[in-house]
This record gives sequence, C-alpha cells and structure tokens, in this order.
Amino acid sequence: MKINFKKILIYVILFYIIYTPTTSENMLYNYNVTVPIISILLLIASFKKGKITLKKNYVVFISTILLSAIYCWLIYCLRIKEVNFSDTRIIQNLLLIFYMLDVYILSNWINKDKNKNEFFNMVVNLAVFQGIICILMVIFPSLHQIALNSFYYKGSSIQNIYINMSRIYGIFFDYTFSTPIYHGFLAAILFNQYLKTNDFKMIIKCMLIMITVLLNGRTGLVIFFVSSLIYLIYYCFFKRKVFLTMKVLGVITIVILTTIISLKTFVPHTYNYIFGFFEETVTLISKNEYSGNYAILKEHLFFPKDEDLIFGIGYRVYGGQASKYGYSTSDIGYVNDLFQGGLIYVCLLYFSIFCLILKEVPHKEVAIALIVSLLIANYKGEIFHSIAIIFLVMLLCISGPIPYLSESKKVVGGKNES
Repeated sequence: MKINFKKILIYVILFYIIYTPTTSENMLYNYNVTVPIISILLLIASFKKGKITLKKNYVVFISTILLSAIYCWLIYCLRIKEVNFSDTRIIQNLLLIFYMLDVYILSNWINKDKNKNEFFNMVVNLAVFQGIICILMVIFPSLHQIALNSFYYKGSSIQNIYINMSRIYGIFFDYTFSTPIYHGFLAAILFNQYLKTNDFKMIIKCMLIMITVLLNGRTGLVIFFVSSLIYLIYYCFFKRKVFLTMKVLGVITIVILTTIISLKTFVPHTYNYIFGFFEETVTLISKNEYSGNYAILKEHLFFPKDEDLIFGIGYRVYGGQASKYGYSTSDIGYVNDLFQGGLIYVCLLYFSIFCLILKEVPHKEVAIALIVSLLIANYKGEIFHSIAIIFLVMLLCISGPIPYLSESKKVVGGKNES
C-alpha cells in the first residue's frame, strides 16, 4: 500500500488551521501569526504549479473585506490615537481572506473530481477524529487533564472547577464557543447526507461529531437542531417528501434518547450543564424570567449612542478593554462589531459574507441554514472573527458541492447513481 504523504501533509495543515491548538501564550504561537504564514507558504507552492484564477465573486468579497479592515483601522486611529493591532481588527478581518485562499488552494489540490468533494470528506474525518479523542478523554481522565492543562489553561494555575468537571474535551483552541458551533453545523450536514443516502455511516459520524459539541458548548447543540429543523422544513414543504420527514423525526428521537442516557451515565456533570440550558429556556418562555446565560446575555446587550452607532468608536467592549474606555463588558458579537466600526462596518462585513454564501454555496437549504446559524451564534460571541467558523464559511462557499446532496443524482439503496 502506497503512503500518500501529500494527503497526510494536507490533513496536518487542515487540522491546524481549523482547530489551531496552542500550548503557549507567546504571540509567535498565536493563530494571527501562524495562519498568515501558512497561507503565504501555500500561495508560494501554488504559484509554482501555475497562476491562481479567482472568480469574480471571490474578488469582490476580498475587496470588501479589505475595505472593512481599512475602515476599522482608520476609525481606531482617529478615535484612540494609539497603535494596538489586537484592537484594530486588521488581522482578524484579513483572516477571512487568508482562510479563503487556504481552502481554495487545498481543495483544488485534493478535489480531482469536483462532484465528489474529497476535501469536504477530509474535513469530516478530522471532526470524527476529534469525537474519538473526546471519548478517550472521557474514558481516561488523565487525557482530559492534558486538554485542560496544556491547551485550555496553557499551564495557568488559575482554573475553573465547574468547567473542569463538565467541559474541555478534544484538541482545540476555542473549546467553549466557535468550535462547538462549527461541529454542530457540520454534524447537521452529515444528518442531511443521511437523509439523502440512507447510509447509516453518516449517522455514526454525525453522533461522533456531536459528542464534541455536547462535551464543550451548548450553543453548538442549538445550531445543530436549528439547522436540522431547516432541512426538515425544506424537505417537507418545498420537496413534499412526507416519508422523509417522518424518518427525520424518528431518527432525531432515537438520537436524543441515546444522548440523554449516555450523558447521564458517563458524564453526569456535563449532563447537568446541558440540561441546565433547557431549564433556563423553559423558565424564560413560561415565566418570562431571565436566568443563567440568558440573564448574562441580557445584561451584555447595549449599543453605542448617537453618531457612534453609525461610525463606531474603534474598539471592542470585550473583557478588560471595556473598563479601559468606561464601558461595561460584553462578548455579544453584534455589540462588539458596532462599537468597533458602527453600522458602516457591520453592513460591509455582514453583507459581504452573506452575499458570498448565497451566491457560492451550491445547496440553498445549506446556505439558509448557515446564515440563520451565524445570526443566532453571533448573539453568543464574535462569530465573524472566529477561526473555525471562518473556515466553515469558506469550506461551504469554495470547496464545491457537498457530497450526496446534489439534486442531479438519484439515491438507490443508500448509494448515489447518476
């Protein structure tokens, strides 16, 4: 059996640019430095094979993102009058372009048959691998400690006991926000693939990926169910596939019951953490009372005033930076983007991303599910500057049709036939 070293190398690069695990706070290990370096190296390697030709939509997107980065930098310089690249959003905005180039180059190297999209399958394989790692960390607590001490806390002696007991499994950078959302949406796509193919392997992969969601962040669970609901509505009302809809409901019921039993048996602290979210939701709906995360998010929802709402102030209000400028802290994406560059910046950034999704994602139900998921998740954090989510958007827009979802193929016995 011949070893495909090129494919192994691409797997390694993919693993890093999606999950960017780091064991040090040193800036040299930060993805804001390492990802651009990887992109430059990929560009050099690609130019040696021939010139790169980008579609018009990609060029327009890159131009708009560059404009938004320049705008944020100008507002920052005019209002703050100091240099801090962490605050200006230059690097974070440019990451959208770097990830576009990475996916474009790597997918073109891998995808010989554009209809099969082997590149997408490689991404799924890495997510499944993370699920297996999570299972091993549940079985062997010493491996869980490696995730906590080496990746999440990076050697810090200050730790959160509640998080230690219920979360942080796998090998990531952003354990509690963007990676669970990324995995939740990816799992929903696999669920969609199962509906189209009857291939039970898709459900196995879906459940393995969902393990990483359940063990790290509840928002990813919301994204999975919202996306699956959109697929359900799409098949029921637009494709009039009633049997398929019933099948969806049956499979979802089995998955939910299996998940509840497994969590309560093997990771009771995580079980309590997950179902605490449902209790908070029921309390909000039935009694109109904000509790838990809902109370925190309500407290964090505030906006700039007057002309600052239009033009922005040039900085975020996340963490310690908020008190520096006399504001309360907030991690809500909408709030931070508005403080950064106002409605002008938000329109440039959001409109360019949503237009790219609507024009380039081949499957419209996936495009709609992605946009709705981004809008929901952005209330929890700065979704448009989260590396795993940036990669997800570029993966769906650039790598090609998602395998088995193409309407031009008929499914027979769980296999695709032209």
